[in-house]
Amino acid sequence: MAGSDIDLDAEQSIQDPSTQTSAPNAEPEISVPPTSAQVALIRPTSPDERLRVLKSGRSDPFAELVAPALPDVPGQPSSSQASQTIARRDSLPESSPNLGTKSPDLKLNPPQSKSGGSAPSPKIVLPSLPKPTPDLAQAVKVTGVMLISGQPRAIVEAPNESRSRTVGIGDLLSNNQVRVKTLI
Repeated sequence: MAGSDIDLDAEQSIQDPSTQTSAPNAEPEISVPPTSAQVALIRPTSPDERLRVLKSGRSDPFAELVAPALPDVPGQPSSSQASQTIARRDSLPESSPNLGTKSPDLKLNPPQSKSGGSAPSPKIVLPSLPKPTPDLAQAVKVTGVMLISGQPRAIVEAPNESRSRTVGIGDLLSNNQVRVKTLI
């Protein structure tokens, strides 16, 4: 065995130096020196600091939230200056295109004066709504009434529905247009 080891070593040392190539560098040359990456991470909060913030929290969780007051920036106008620079628009456009729906006639009082005085608020008169007709509710056919677990239930055939079903107080029928109020 020792002889075979020697032969291997001999073969390695016998190689012609002209056939041997120099080993490539294990590390490639970099023209730009590496720089450390700047990471924009938020530093971790210490447990003691977080506990202190939580303990000094709100006493009433349902109280109204109040935003902190923002300091005035010298480059921006103050709120009184900003309200003076807002453009006022006194008139509305004549009319907008109607898309086939008829809007109710509204009676508005024109503004009285354009001086700094306050004009009375316009009174809007809405048209009265038509009384609902119980035609759909009267078309519901009750085919039976029963008592299930102490609760009254009715077997009904409602219009706009293909099958009869059982309903209780407060249930809706006919695409949510009829509500069951009482079962006698």
